[in-house]
Amino acid sequence: MNTKEVEFMIEHNSQNESATLYVDGFVDAETAADFDKQLTSLRIKQIKLLILDFSKLIHFSSQGITFLVQNTIAFKKNGGEIKIVGLNDNVKAIFDELCLSKFFL
Repeated sequence: MNTKEVEFMIEHNSQNESATLYVDGFVDAETAADFDKQLTSLRIKQIKLLILDFSKLIHFSSQGITFLVQNTIAFKKNGGEIKIVGLNDNVKAIFDELCLSKFFL
């Protein structure tokens, strides 16, 4: 993986309509659209609980946050929710600064 790439891995649990999306690398201006596509595809599949594992996330840009918030609203309209686990201190500081921790953590 190059320094400015992102990789995704999805783990589905069909019994309880949940999935975990593992995000590895950078979600920035170049990769945020890929992040959005992953979230949208899981929402379309009627996933009710989406867990985002950010334990290998290095950078999360404002564009990534925008897509996260938009998809969270769409998930909630469909009766679902998004939770985040594994935030490192740098990314958690961004969430805290934007008052997003109370919604996702």
